[in-house]
Amino acid sequence: MHKLKFIILFNKEMKLIILAIFIYGSLIANSLASSVINGGDSKVVNGESDNKSFSQNGLAGGLSIGSRFNLAEDIFSDAEDKNSSIKDRIFTEIEAFGNQFFSGKIKQNFGARLNLGYEIKGFRIYGSGGYVASTFDYQEAKNSKQSLISSAPFFGIGLGYDLTKTISLRLNSMFYNFDFKPKNSEFKNVEVNVSAVNLGLGFNF
Repeated sequence: MHKLKFIILFNKEMKLIILAIFIYGSLIANSLASSVINGGDSKVVNGESDNKSFSQNGLAGGLSIGSRFNLAEDIFSDAEDKNSSIKDRIFTEIEAFGNQFFSGKIKQNFGARLNLGYEIKGFRIYGSGGYVASTFDYQEAKNSKQSLISSAPFFGIGLGYDLTKTISLRLNSMFYNFDFKPKNSEFKNVEVNVSAVNLGLGFNF
């Protein structure tokens, strides 16, 4: 009996250790992603015009498709109670996605991401990071409108809820920036900072 109690306590302690490692790893990953995205200011060559920058805050809708894997189960729920309706787990997802923006200069973005998070009773919260490409319109005074595409790494957080075993409703935030050189521009370089919220459906297999 004492041996059984020891095993149960040991298992719970191991799950708490796994959860602590997961939280610590997520914080480090987001910190590194933020450093990569916010770093690397462009240099201006002597005699050329300064760089230009602008920001876009946007709302988008989209779809994603990917695979989900459970890393650890019954973190806080009782693994011994098979009749319990409360089950929790740590999970990871690998996804491809596409979003359509409703306003602003950016029209669409698409890319791939890795989500790492915690789930209980179909509700999920997660951090994410990946790579995104954006299509957008850019125009300066006296110049024609240009349609361009640029890409960059991103990071964010998200919430999700499983509607069925394969379909989920999700709300994602994305933060990233990129720069480009427009044609026939007085600026050497243009930097774009993007903060976006994406509402959409996810298909997981």
